[in-house]
Amino acid sequence: ATVEPRPLSVEITIDTIGGDGFLNNAELSEKLTTISGTVSEGTPEGTEITLTMDGRPIGTATVNSDGTWSTAVETSLIKDGGEVTAEISLSDEYDNEVGDKAFTTVVPTPLDVEITIDDVTGDNFLSFAETNQLPGEDAPTIKVTGTVSGNAAEGDYINVTVGDVTHTVKVQKDGEGKLVWEAEFTAENLMKNPEVSASIEIRDDYGNVVNDSALTTVNVEMGNLITGNEHDNVLEGGDETSDLIIADTQGFQQQPGQDYNIAFIVDTSGSVNSGDIKSIIASLTKVFNSLHQNAQFDSSGKVNILLVDFDTQVNFAVSVDLRDPNALKTLTDALAKMTSGGGTNYEDAFKTTANWFHEVGGEGSENLTYFITDGKPTYYQTGEKSLIDVDSRSGSSNVVTLDLSTLNYTAGQVVTMKIAGHERVVIDAQGNVYSWNASDRQNVGVLRADGKGGYELSTLGGAGSSTSSTTTSNAHSAFLLLMGVCNNVEAIGINNGISANDLKPYDSDGNVMSGIAADKLAEAILGGDNVQMAGAQDTVHGNAGNDILFGDMVLFGGSSGFDAMKAYVADKLGVDASKLGVSHISQYIAEHPEEFDQSQNDGGKDVLFGGLGDDILYGGGGSDLLVGGSGDDLLFGGKGDDILLGDGYESASKLAEAMNTTVGKLTFEGVSDFISQNSDVLGGLGSGNDKLYGGEGKDLLIGGGGHDLLNGGDGNDLLFGGTGNDVLIGGKGNDMLIGGAGQDAFTWLKGDDGHDVIKDFNAKEGDRIDLSELLGGNIDNNLADYIQVSQNSNGDAVININTDGQMQSQGSTMSITVEGSSMADINSLLASPDNTAIIL
Repeated sequence: ATVEPRPLSVEITIDTIGGDGFLNNAELSEKLTTISGTVSEGTPEGTEITLTMDGRPIGTATVNSDGTWSTAVETSLIKDGGEVTAEISLSDEYDNEVGDKAFTTVVPTPLDVEITIDDVTGDNFLSFAETNQLPGEDAPTIKVTGTVSGNAAEGDYINVTVGDVTHTVKVQKDGEGKLVWEAEFTAENLMKNPEVSASIEIRDDYGNVVNDSALTTVNVEMGNLITGNEHDNVLEGGDETSDLIIADTQGFQQQPGQDYNIAFIVDTSGSVNSGDIKSIIASLTKVFNSLHQNAQFDSSGKVNILLVDFDTQVNFAVSVDLRDPNALKTLTDALAKMTSGGGTNYEDAFKTTANWFHEVGGEGSENLTYFITDGKPTYYQTGEKSLIDVDSRSGSSNVVTLDLSTLNYTAGQVVTMKIAGHERVVIDAQGNVYSWNASDRQNVGVLRADGKGGYELSTLGGAGSSTSSTTTSNAHSAFLLLMGVCNNVEAIGINNGISANDLKPYDSDGNVMSGIAADKLAEAILGGDNVQMAGAQDTVHGNAGNDILFGDMVLFGGSSGFDAMKAYVADKLGVDASKLGVSHISQYIAEHPEEFDQSQNDGGKDVLFGGLGDDILYGGGGSDLLVGGSGDDLLFGGKGDDILLGDGYESASKLAEAMNTTVGKLTFEGVSDFISQNSDVLGGLGSGNDKLYGGEGKDLLIGGGGHDLLNGGDGNDLLFGGTGNDVLIGGKGNDMLIGGAGQDAFTWLKGDDGHDVIKDFNAKEGDRIDLSELLGGNIDNNLADYIQVSQNSNGDAVININTDGQMQSQGSTMSITVEGSSMADINSLLASPDNTAIIL
C-alpha cells in the first residue's frame, strides 16, 4: 500500500515583548528585553526562530518541548520602536518546506519631566523693601514661581519647600500655554531659610514613575549700623552687607545688639552750686530715660549702668541693668540724693568705677565712662594697705592679720575672725574695719575700692581746697587703673571751673568737652544741635552691598545720629520708633534720599567710597570726595567744593595704586588734583547709571560709564558725563559742561542762571540742549523775546536767554556758550521745523 506523507505545517505567534508590548522608562534602561511566543502543535523541539526588526536581525530563539519559545535581545536594538518579525520554517525528508511569520509592534513609552525655579523676586535677592514689616502691616510674603516641562500636565502637583514649610500647588497654564506653578511664603521664613526646593513626580499607565527637583538659594539683604565719632575716622562697611554708616556722630550712639557697661562719675563737690546740681540731675534723668527706652527694644543688647556720686570721697555707687523693671526708679532715686558739698577726690571715684568694670566684665561688651566734673582734684587716698592687724592686744604673739588680697570681699559683706578665742566682727556692713582688744574695738578705717577689683584700707589725704602734685599724681594713677578696664573715658567739664587742658589727662583720647553748661549736659552726652562740634575728616568704605554713607553729622529735631534719624522716620511713617531697625531706616532713605541731603557749615573733608552695589553717599559740609564705585549710585556732595565720581575706584587702595602712591600718602588736595587732571580717563570707567548732585560750592562731577544724571547745583561747577547717554544740569552759577561720548542732554531747570559753557555739543551724534523747563514752555511764536543767538570772538555761538520774555527791552539774564558751533549752526537748529537738538 502507498503511504501518503502527512502535510507539513507550522504557525508562530508573538505573545509579548517586555511583558506587554510597551517599553517604559525602567524597561528601556535594562540591557536585555524578553520576547516570547508559541508555535503550532507538532513543531519539533529545537526548531530555530529568527527575529528581525524592520528587516534588521535582532536575535534568535528555539522552540521548547511545550511549543513555547522565548529569548532576550539587546534593548538598544528595539528601544526606538518598530515592527518585530518572528519567522520559522520547517522541511521534511520529502523536501517539503513550510514557514510562518508573526508580526507585532514595539511601542517605547518613555516618560520625562523637568522642573525649574524662577529667580525669586526676579533676582534671587530679598531687599529690605521686600522683607521689612512695619507695625500694623501684614507680614510681607514672597511668591516663588517656576515652570515644568516634558510630560508634565496641567493639574500635576508640585511640592515647594522653604525650611520646614512645604506647600503643595498645582501646575497651571499661563497665557502663553506654558506650564507654570506658584507658591507663597512669608518673608520671615525665607530670611531664616534662604533656600527653596521644588519637586514633581508623575506616572503613567505603563508603569512609568519619574520625578525631578530643583534647588535655588536666595540672598537676603542684611545691614549693620556703623558709626564714627567727632574725631577723624576710617570706617569699613561689611562685605556683602548693606550698611548704614554715619561717620560723624556726637554723643553716645547705641548700636543694635551691642552690650554696654556705662559709668557716670558725677562731681557734686561744693563748687557745684545747688542750681547746677538740679540741672545735672535733670540732664542725667533725660539721659537715663533715653538709655532705658532704647534698652527695651528687641534689637537692643544688655545695658548696665553705674552712677557714682563723689566729692571728698565717693558718696554712693549705684549699679543697674536697664532691663530690670525697677532700674529707672533706682537711678532716679539715687539722683535725688545728690547734694552739693565737700572737696574733689578723683582717685576714689576712678578706683570705685574701675572695680565695677572688673565686676560686670562681659566679653564683647563695650565699656564707656562719662567723667563729669567742674574742678581739679583736691583730695586723694593715702596709706593704702591690704594687710591689717585686727588684734590690738599688746605682745608679739597677739597678731591676727586680716588679708584683704585673699578675702574676696564684696561691698556690704560682714566679715568675722576669731580673736582671743571669740568670733569678732572685723568688717561691718558699711565697710568699717575694727581692731579688737579683748571686748573693746577700735575703728581703724573704712575700706575703699583699690581699682583692681578688690579693696584696700586707706585714709583721706589732701588739703581739700587746692591741688598738689601728690593729688594730681594719685588721680592720674587711679585713672590708669580705670583705663585698664575701660578704654573709652569721656571727660566733660561743667561750666568754666576747669579748663580743657586740665581735663585732658582724664580723657581717653584727649578730646574733651569743656565749658558745658549744666543744663546742656544731656545734649553733650546724647548729642544734639545745642552742643555741636566741627565735622571731622573721615574715610569711609562701604565695600560690597547697597550702602548708605554719611560723611558728616546727621541732625533731626535737635538730636543727632541714628536715634535722631529713627525718630524722624518714625514720625514720617506714623509708627513707634522702637519698632524700627536699621533695615527700615535704610529702606526709607533709599526711597526718600533727598530728605537726608543736609549739610553743616563746618563739615569735614570726607572721602567716601561706595564700593560694589547701589550706594547712596552724602558728603555733607566741607569739600568732599565721593566715589560711587560699581553699581547705580546716588551721590550728594552737599556744601563745599566737592568731587563726585559716579563710577571709578572701589577703595582708597585702588585710588592710591592709580596715583602710584600709598594710602598713607594720600591727601585730599592730591586726590583732587589727580581727578581734575584725569577726568577724561575717569569718564570711561565703570558702567553704572549714577545720579550725582553737587550741591553748594565749586564742584567737579564725573559720571563715568553708564547713563548718568549730573546736577551741579549752586556754584561754578565742572560736569563731565563720560561715556553713555548722560543728562548734565549745571544749576546755578557759571558751569562748564562736557558730555563725553554718547547722546547727551545739556539741561537747564527753572531758576538756573549764570553763564555756562558746553564744550562738546554735537547735534549729529544725538546731543541736545533742553531749555523746556527753564523757559516753562511759554515761548509759542515769540522766540525772539526769550532767545537771541550771538557769536563770541572765538566764533562760538552764544545763546543769550531772558527767562521772563523781556529780551527786547532788558537783554539777556543768562547765557550758554556752545563751543564748536557757530551762530549759524544754532540759528539753523532753532529755525528747523524738525528740530530735536534744541528743546524749547
